[in-house]
Amino acid sequence: MIGLFKHKSNFIEIFQKISSDGYLWEIRMHTTGQKIRIAHAMRISKMEQELLAKLQVKGLDISQSVLSKIENRKRPVYDIELKAFAKALDISIN
Repeated sequence: MIGLFKHKSNFIEIFQKISSDGYLWEIRMHTTGQKIRIAHAMRISKMEQELLAKLQVKGLDISQSVLSKIENRKRPVYDIELKAFAKALDISIN
């Protein structure tokens, strides 16, 4: 595979990380920018998991895909969900 690259700067680094849910991620990266993007995505994923856990404690058990649909305005937020989101995020709904 390395023979496919003409320049040293195109070398692929393999980065392995065990995520909070126990999965082993193997990521192939070309640039520092991609490393930053992946680290940011992992941080967002961790924040989503924390929010989902807080919602579950507040009595609202939703999946990551439902949360994503709500965030992207592809699914409405129901009254009971709005109250749970406000409590979990420590914000007012007024």
